Amino acid sequence: GSKRTVQVLLDIITLAFMLKFARKPFSMMPGRLFGFTGAIISGIGSLGMVYLAILKLLGQSIGDRPLLIASVLMLVVGVQLIMTGLLGELMMRVYFEASGRKTYAVRQTAI
Repeated sequence: GSKRTVQVLLDIITLAFMLKFARKPFSMMPGRLFGFTGAIISGIGSLGMVYLAILKLLGQSIGDRPLLIASVLMLVVGVQLIMTGLLGELMMRVYFEASGRKTYAVRQTAI
């Protein structure tokens, strides 16, 4: 009931955040590079965990597989990279807002 509603709302907020900031290139916001890389690594780790969960449900042993350690490691590293990207974004935003600077500068116009 309410737990599912909260999860759906968080998913919608996450999607809106990703779509809003997806238009800026990585060179403008280096923190996004960390977040994007972390999302890919976490996704790969999640796929490994899903595969292992299916094997476990089929009755096979997964404790002696190196994929278990690799998947958990990928999930942890991916989450850390995502958090590093978020911290980088916040620090960059605070820096530019506190100093009153713009995040870009135009050298020359074509007109």
